[in-house]
Amino acid sequence: MASRLHCLYFVHCSGAAAVAKAYPALMTYTRRMSYLLSMGEPAASVALFLPSSSMWLGDAASDTAFVSTERLLSEHQIDFVPPPLVLGL
Repeated sequence: MASRLHCLYFVHCSGAAAVAKAYPALMTYTRRMSYLLSMGEPAASVALFLPSSSMWLGDAASDTAFVSTERLLSEHQIDFVPPPLVLGL
């Protein structure tokens, strides 16, 4: 029983060591991609209106319409500007 636990512990630790060894490379890649993506400007030609007042008042149809429109645009890979960016917030 003790040898089995030792074997499981060794496998677990060796996997963690492999992840720890690759972690700096992952962070370098993530930092580089974050920088590159932050340099651009969104080129979306579609603005999506969020009917928040209607949703707060319990209008389920407006929520359904917003979510389905958002999903449709995303499925067809059409870039859209989310509501806070439309207002420049």
